[in-house]
Amino acid sequence: MPTTYNGIGTHYYGRKNLSVRPGMCRHCRRNVNLSSYDTRLWFVIVFIPVIPLGRKRIIDACPACTRHMAVEADQWETTSQLEVSGALAKFRAGPTPELGLAAHAALLGFHRFPEAETFRTELSALYPDSAEVQACLGMALDGIGQQTAALPFFERALDLRPEHPGARMGVAGARIAQGRLDEARKLIDFLDKPGAGQVHPLAILETLALAYQKSGNHTAALELFGRLQSELPKIAEHGIFRKAVVTSEKALGRSQSLLPKRAFTWAGFLGITESIDGSHQRRRMVSLAAVAAVAVFGGLCLRCLYVGQHRVIQVVNAFPAEVTLAVREIAGDRVVIPSVHGPPGRSEFVVPEGRYRIVMGGATEDVAELSVSSSFWSRLGGDPVWVLNPGGRAILLAKEVVYSRNPRPGTEDFRVGGTVEYFERITHPFRETPASVSMKSSEGERVYVQLEQVDAELPAVMNHLVASGRTGEALSMAEGWLTRRPRDESVLESYGALATRREQLERARRFLRAGLNRRPVEVEWHRLFQTVAGEGSGAEEVAALYDAAIRAEPDNSALQYLRGRIERSGGRSIPYFERAIQLDPSNSWPWFALGYGHVQMHQWKPALQRLERAAALRPEDGHFEELLLQAATGAADDGFIRERCQRVLGTNPVSVLHAFTLAGLLQRTGRTNEAAARLATLENELGRREPRQAGRSKMFVRNRRAYIQGELATVEKAAQDLGEGGARMLVLTQIERGELARARAHPGYGKMTEQEPWFALAAAVASREAGDIGEADRLTMAAVKVLTGGERGTHSALQSLVTNEPPTVAVVLHEVGPLSAQAIVFTALSQKYPERRAEFQTAAREANVEPQFPFHLIRRVAGSAEK
Repeated sequence: MPTTYNGIGTHYYGRKNLSVRPGMCRHCRRNVNLSSYDTRLWFVIVFIPVIPLGRKRIIDACPACTRHMAVEADQWETTSQLEVSGALAKFRAGPTPELGLAAHAALLGFHRFPEAETFRTELSALYPDSAEVQACLGMALDGIGQQTAALPFFERALDLRPEHPGARMGVAGARIAQGRLDEARKLIDFLDKPGAGQVHPLAILETLALAYQKSGNHTAALELFGRLQSELPKIAEHGIFRKAVVTSEKALGRSQSLLPKRAFTWAGFLGITESIDGSHQRRRMVSLAAVAAVAVFGGLCLRCLYVGQHRVIQVVNAFPAEVTLAVREIAGDRVVIPSVHGPPGRSEFVVPEGRYRIVMGGATEDVAELSVSSSFWSRLGGDPVWVLNPGGRAILLAKEVVYSRNPRPGTEDFRVGGTVEYFERITHPFRETPASVSMKSSEGERVYVQLEQVDAELPAVMNHLVASGRTGEALSMAEGWLTRRPRDESVLESYGALATRREQLERARRFLRAGLNRRPVEVEWHRLFQTVAGEGSGAEEVAALYDAAIRAEPDNSALQYLRGRIERSGGRSIPYFERAIQLDPSNSWPWFALGYGHVQMHQWKPALQRLERAAALRPEDGHFEELLLQAATGAADDGFIRERCQRVLGTNPVSVLHAFTLAGLLQRTGRTNEAAARLATLENELGRREPRQAGRSKMFVRNRRAYIQGELATVEKAAQDLGEGGARMLVLTQIERGELARARAHPGYGKMTEQEPWFALAAAVASREAGDIGEADRLTMAAVKVLTGGERGTHSALQSLVTNEPPTVAVVLHEVGPLSAQAIVFTALSQKYPERRAEFQTAAREANVEPQFPFHLIRRVAGSAEK
């Protein structure tokens, strides 16, 4: 806040864009009219503005205590526009209760209360029968002090689901405020059950107990105090709770207290007792020793008490907008800190040890319980750290830094997904450890523990753990994250890739199956479950599972699509997809499935029609757009490709998919200079938006351009310059160039042929083309063994590569899905069965539409589509 001394200091002048709303001040807790407005901060001399210090946005200024929050006005406006418009756009594109609540939270977080009220009315009307939506809206209003406005939402949620705990507690809170205590007690009777404290916050029990006490009903108050003590035994150590219990016990004249006795006494601790012989000297010596002990002990106690009353809580906010925190004691529901402002990044606040309920608002709406406790004497040493991670979005890392002549590797402890984290020993919380330390000669090593926020996405952290041999930890990390965020498709995809690659299918199957009953149906979750559970003998079990689900919900479009997806025969899957579209034409997945089937059969025009519809319904999915462009390439619809790519690049010039697709089209039609210019534009735009990654962007684009133009020598040179980072690219390029001896000499070649069957089959094609029949047969046999043992529906087409029974083109099209895989299989078949070479090579050319490995190998062996 601005301050002046004798007229010199800082002061606000001006007031624009004023908005006033009734509400409770987060600082003084008075019900007042809170003001928000734009102003300018000045350095003043004798209250005369001299130097402008910037525009500010004043938020919720209280006329009673004058306290408020101030942020940079420009930053507030920009962030508000981006976050709110982004949240609303996501909701409009695909309305779901979760996205609607997120948009509502963004509006409240940026104090756009009139818009929030309008949107809240819309959201409530859109989901009038969703108890969860109604209850969350009530909790959002309650969190910003609008209990009266919150009550109708709580009551609506209670009507919809009488057992909903949040709704019952919300209505109970209103009944307590109205003095209708017995009604409130009936509403929260589920908290009277043993173990309720492990599932629900119990603060409302103490609120009700104190209300009973105030009304004179001490019997009911003591019953509730007893319930609290049985669920939370340590609550009996708190003075406020003990005082409340004693008050009611005295009012009822009870001689026996439900509180446990305090056994500690100073006389007993110091051992000052009368001696048997009554020696005055002995008593004196004991007293002097006791005084000295008390002095030392007192100093230690004061230190322990101070530490216990000043525990620092670290806040790591990974949201791009501010999170507000209201901190209340669970015992008594006493407000400890009315409002803590957690800006993006790291901040902190201080509380005494105890148990707290933290209500979050702004960028996220959530409630967390925080237990801050330690043994009395442990406060003299140790380095515990408590972290509040709103929404569980931040990734935290506690890592050991070992100082020694020959330091050992330090341990790493990653934490993700949790709202509250506790670390027993952190010597350097969110600060760097020293580069070197001075140690005593007797010290073998010294270990510091640093806590930091990881500036990376979760899939990157998982890859780091896998590379360190900690696959189980990576899977557990993803499972914890997905339990809270089941719609995070990037983490779900990484989890699936890791589970299937590392032979953790049974573990993944159990984890994913536990989430199948969530509604609305999470299609990506089910798709991954089908992938990990539907192999081999599990296919029939999975089919039966979805048959049962459809019997229970015959009009569920998502389930109809998912049931069709696991049909082994493409023909039998079509009725399910068509039924899914009939039930919900806005369901993008069955449109995509039908389009995928047409692409698989090289039926380009119907594929285009269905995939264009799917991409329009799910524009954020890059897989949909990629397959759509593949279909357009297969159909040789250059006009469609040009128009769509130019339209997307006009609004998003860094769309790599569209830039490369358009460049490929220009290259194919002989407009090489235009293709180079298009990719140069992409390169410059990527460098401008991410200056720190400009070098990587430049290398990426230029290598891709060289590949599209068939300049494989340039790509190989770039791979060599990258060293270990370009090892894979180097092997792939050498295979495509026919430099097989150099590729096989590379250390990674053997591992790639063992673990990547499609690469092994491409290497077999290159080997056979070079005349190395023995190596070609070995690689083909190894690849077919892996593929026919794992992927459903590819048995007969692939087995024909190691037998003497050639398949028909139709069989291959039905059984082999991705176009790139079809191109490899058809090329290998053209080598295996020379009498049908022309037929198989034609099919290979039709499938070879995507300019990525082994695109140029296929063109060299089977020819190009232009021919």
